[in-house]
Amino acid sequence: FGWEQLGETGSEALPERFKQAAETALHASALIGAARQIADRLLQCRPSASSPGHMRTEIRKAISLIASDYARIELAETARRVSLSPSWFAALFRTETGQSFHDYVQEVRLNQARGLLRTTDLKVYEVAERVGIPNSRYFSRLFSEHVGLTPLDYRKNDRTVRQEGR
Repeated sequence: FGWEQLGETGSEALPERFKQAAETALHASALIGAARQIADRLLQCRPSASSPGHMRTEIRKAISLIASDYARIELAETARRVSLSPSWFAALFRTETGQSFHDYVQEVRLNQARGLLRTTDLKVYEVAERVGIPNSRYFSRLFSEHVGLTPLDYRKNDRTVRQEGR
């Protein structure tokens, strides 16, 4: 559980505090309150999910795999490549990143699509295929929900902004 890494809270270590609360509690609500305080302290001490340096090695490796193969990546294959079962990998990925594997991959794909729309003249269906979303209507709907503009409006808006900036 890593209690010793949490250091002292006041003058007592967290397990000692809980033990004392359990011994002196006159009612279950007091014990529940102590457990909640300890849980809050544990959450405060937990490494941030947004800082990759504190993520488990398997999840860092998975994020690297997603970055390099976002168009074709699948959960089961990624789990296999990081030596975890798909269900454990999916749960761990959500815990470490704050997003499901699917949502994370989708976000990467849509961010890549934004880059392609800004820097190429590819048609929308070609961009969709390149980022791994072969249905261009579905891609356009996802893109609109994520960015707030259709892919064509995004491209047009980006080019207008760049021309005005010259």
